[in-house]
Amino acid sequence: MKYIVGLLLCALSVSAYCWETTSGKITDISLYAGKDIVLVRLDNPGISNADCTDTSSFAVSGDITEARRSTIVSALFMAKATGQNISIAYYKSGSCATYKEGSTFRTIQRLML
Repeated sequence: MKYIVGLLLCALSVSAYCWETTSGKITDISLYAGKDIVLVRLDNPGISNADCTDTSSFAVSGDITEARRSTIVSALFMAKATGQNISIAYYKSGSCATYKEGSTFRTIQRLML
C-alpha cells in the first residue's frame, strides 16, 4: 500500500517526495578531517536541486550513523577503484547536507552498484 501511495504522489507531480536517480562513474571522493560529511562527484552531475547551493557533488550526510556512513563510503571507494558505474538517488528538492554555512549538497538517499 505504501508503494502505491508513493507512486501516486510521484504521478501527481509532487516532486518534493520523488527521488531522482543519476548514474555514472565516480571522479572524486572528498573526505575532511574536521567534518563527518563525505562528498562524491560523478562524471554525470544529474539534475539540480534548487534548495542546495552546490550541484556538482553529492553528499554522504554526517547525520547518519557512523556504521552506515562507513558502509556507503567503502562501497564508493570500491566503485572508484574498479571504475564501476554507480547510481545515486537523491531528492529533487530539499534534503541538502551542509558542509559549511552557505555550502549545501544533494544528499545521497540510496546508492546502487
